[in-house]
Amino acid sequence: FVTLQDVFAAMGTLGPVFGLIFYILVFIAAITSAISLVEVVTTFYIDKAHAKGQPGNRKKYTILTCLAILVLALIVAADGLGSNGLWQPLGYCWLDFMDLWSEGIMMPLGALFMCIFIGYEYKVDTLAEEIEVNGNRFRTKGFYDFCIKFVAPIMMVMILLGQLDTFFRLGLFG
Repeated sequence: FVTLQDVFAAMGTLGPVFGLIFYILVFIAAITSAISLVEVVTTFYIDKAHAKGQPGNRKKYTILTCLAILVLALIVAADGLGSNGLWQPLGYCWLDFMDLWSEGIMMPLGALFMCIFIGYEYKVDTLAEEIEVNGNRFRTKGFYDFCIKFVAPIMMVMILLGQLDTFFRLGLFG
């Protein structure tokens, strides 16, 4: 965003117009992304309520989800990216802590579980049936089966161990 200011300034008289349009579009992208992320959590709780035979209250779940996000965002904002000396979990500022938790631990763990699910529960044959609709061929089915059952899970475990080593400063890898 610092460099973009220079780019818009170098455009001459139309620079501020393009700058305004750009930042309005960034704002719209941020709002729509936030809505889609909140929708996933809200839908999960609505589906969970329906599974229990109860009516799902979309408004209630949306408000609770947004309040939880607001609380976490206020903690990060109050921390001032580590400059305020607020309690720092494991020595990290709150933004780094949440980034390490979500990106460093939960994403590789989710990918590991997804590989195990697709490889052993959903089965590659089920996936192949979907791919081979309309006469398409799944030429790499055997290779994909091997990778999704063995290669990808091993890689995900290695990535997860590396992230845990970095996150908790375990010293596993030097």
